[in-house]
Amino acid sequence: MNNVKAPKAIDRLVGMRVREARRSVKLTQTELGEKIGITFQQVQKYEKGSNRISASTLHQIAASLDRPLAWFFDQELIDWEDTLNDTKSDDFKACIEVLIEFQKRDALYIARTSLGHLLEVALGPRTKKVA
Repeated sequence: MNNVKAPKAIDRLVGMRVREARRSVKLTQTELGEKIGITFQQVQKYEKGSNRISASTLHQIAASLDRPLAWFFDQELIDWEDTLNDTKSDDFKACIEVLIEFQKRDALYIARTSLGHLLEVALGPRTKKVA
């Protein structure tokens, strides 16, 4: 049975975006923690995706890092992460993991687009989940 409170892929992705934003404004984990009233250890757990970030805490983080809330939710990356979780093919998983690493490192848009296009040509288009 799945633990409902356990962090999910989206929690890891939001944490990754927190780290990216924090580093872009040259703050340490300690400095960000002081700005929003938490310890650097908690910032570290958020960034690693070990702990989920509440809406109010994410709002404080976004304000402290001068980012809109929507910036923390990269839909393209979320779609690829969902595809990775759903696929059984080891080759396909390896390709998607490369794409995710490019996006985690905030590679140039053209590199992300080119790699995504290459994956779709080689493996076929992604299928979106229908709710």
